[in-house]
Amino acid sequence: EEGRADVDVLKPLVQQADQVQPWQYIIIPVCGLLAVFSVPSMSYGLFKNSLLTVLDLSGEESQDIVSFGLVGGMVLGFVPGLVYDRFGYAMTLAAGGAMAVAGASSWYLQLKDGGAPGSPGYMTLALSQMLMCHGCRWQYFAGMCAVLSTFPRRLASSLSATMAILLSLGYILLPLLWSTAFLPTEPDAFNARTKTLKNLKPVAGFYSSLAAIYSCVTVLGLCIAHWLPKKETQAESSVNLAGILQKVKDPDAVALFIFVKCSLAVVYTYMTSGVAATSMHAGATSSDTASVIFRMGLIGMAGRFLMGFGADFMRSKTHARQGGTYLMYLVASLSTLSGFALLIPSPDISFDKWKLACYLIGFGFGGYFALFPASVRTIFGAEQLGFWLGVLFCMIGSLNFFIGHIAAKLEWNSNFFMASCCSGTVCSGVFIFMV
Repeated sequence: EEGRADVDVLKPLVQQADQVQPWQYIIIPVCGLLAVFSVPSMSYGLFKNSLLTVLDLSGEESQDIVSFGLVGGMVLGFVPGLVYDRFGYAMTLAAGGAMAVAGASSWYLQLKDGGAPGSPGYMTLALSQMLMCHGCRWQYFAGMCAVLSTFPRRLASSLSATMAILLSLGYILLPLLWSTAFLPTEPDAFNARTKTLKNLKPVAGFYSSLAAIYSCVTVLGLCIAHWLPKKETQAESSVNLAGILQKVKDPDAVALFIFVKCSLAVVYTYMTSGVAATSMHAGATSSDTASVIFRMGLIGMAGRFLMGFGADFMRSKTHARQGGTYLMYLVASLSTLSGFALLIPSPDISFDKWKLACYLIGFGFGGYFALFPASVRTIFGAEQLGFWLGVLFCMIGSLNFFIGHIAAKLEWNSNFFMASCCSGTVCSGVFIFMV
């Protein structure tokens, strides 16, 4: 009886919404692994130019491959959001892992013989990329939503920044994996004129390693499923038209939508396709491009750390409150805007100027993804987190599809980057107003 009384006394403390339990800290690194490898489209620039030459693709066909990946990973992003809200973590993770492994394995099977003009066709690669990226998005949603929904709301910014930093490890580890394990060092493995690979067997090996990674992180992620709230204990999602209209009228929601349309979608397009395309303008080799992408990952990690934890500090420790978050958004926006301004002379751009532009855009992009999920959690709440993250990712992917094709038609020249600067200026103006 005495022991039972002690348990009853302690029970309310365990149930308090703001009380963090030890097991909750265990899920962070596991869910972080789901985020680390969830952006394979960011690795496309490592070998995009080699695909162009070996398979004899046009610029638009090459863009289609990454665009299909973003259709799967972004445009259809609302699907895992709805599934997570309805069925929970385990279902979302298991289905995503199966799709990611299948898509990566398909790339390996198609490229294991080295490739040749027209074989494999770009459409089969594009469909495989779409399947893999869609599965990765399910894994990302499982990890991100589990962390943001399990911990108290007051920790949303810090947790979002932590997950964003872990996500940025993918931008570092995947280029490092490519350059150390698969990119040949022998000069005769490259075309002397184009500086690209003569065959795509290294690319096939890279995707086989991705398939193995996705298998492992899925199994590991499922091991913590019993610690997370089951679907029957989760709050029911009350997504309805009236609720949606009420949400989108909120000034913070309006600012978030403008940010996605005017800046995040453009920056995401450059990160997935523009780095490789503009590297050719700058005369960079495959090794140079891999090195720059690797460093962009490091710089992006710094951006995620500074913006995410900076916003949390300013909101909780100063009088800036929510204005501190928008100040961090403004810093990130000005960084990407500066990078696009440096790229305006394209295609007549030096290697050093291109490299600096990439680093500035990478820093701002890192800041964006430290702040973006936390903003969604704060504005729309935990109950509908999956739904609204899915809607916004759908917007990013849809815009990316069109922006990417426009950029490919313009061959990533000065007209595209001047337009990018204009849209970025609008976004910065909104952040200044919200501060």
